[in-house]
Amino acid sequence: MTTVVTGASGFVGGVLVHELLKLGRPVRAIVRSNTSTLHGLDVEIVRDDILDPTALRSAFKSAGSIFHFAAAISLGNS
Repeated sequence: MTTVVTGASGFVGGVLVHELLKLGRPVRAIVRSNTSTLHGLDVEIVRDDILDPTALRSAFKSAGSIFHFAAAISLGNS
């Protein structure tokens, strides 16, 4: 079964994707835009907005497990 990882292009999500692939697990990587950390990996990349329930239902379809690491971060004072 496919494992879905939201925030797959981030630091923690990216590490998890690599570990899942080492275990032979098929991965569907949910990203907003940046896919550079996933370049060359055998993953299904889906560009979705995690605030869109319809898109997520589609992305999560047939998933055996889901890891949620998507987050909005800011390094500024706002």
